[in-house]
Amino acid sequence: SEKYAISVADLKQALRDGEPSIEVRALFLSNNQLHLTAVALKPGEAEVVTQRVADLLRQHQRPVA
Repeated sequence: SEKYAISVADLKQALRDGEPSIEVRALFLSNNQLHLTAVALKPGEAEVVTQRVADLLRQHQRPVA
């Protein structure tokens, strides 16, 4: 089944609700995939986004059977 126990919509909401808040435009939600495009980020912010996404995915990773 799926590798992560979090939906794309829930991941998007978790990013929005976290600190700092990270907004993912609905335009990039498709086919149960999350596509991120860095626009108008300040130096260092891309790393913050990358770390937050990685942390959330690790927290919701399903155990390997």
